[in-house]
Amino acid sequence: DQDPRSVDALLGMASISLRSGRLEEALESLNQAVEINTRLGRVHFLRATVHFRMGDYLQETWRCRGRLKMIHRSLISNYCP
Repeated sequence: DQDPRSVDALLGMASISLRSGRLEEALESLNQAVEINTRLGRVHFLRATVHFRMGDYLQETWRCRGRLKMIHRSLISNYCP
């Protein structure tokens, strides 16, 4: 297992890349962060922002929608009897 703090580091790197206009680099860092923690909303939000800035409006919207459904089902099954 990877250290969860590495997700924070990857988010920081992605944020810097995004502010610098290096969108592909930002997306690469975010994709690595998703592999470590698929449930972290900040990662998906920032990834959606990068896709939006790249002009790819629909791809991340559908991906986020699917992840939200998956998280919702998991919460229901884990916390609702």
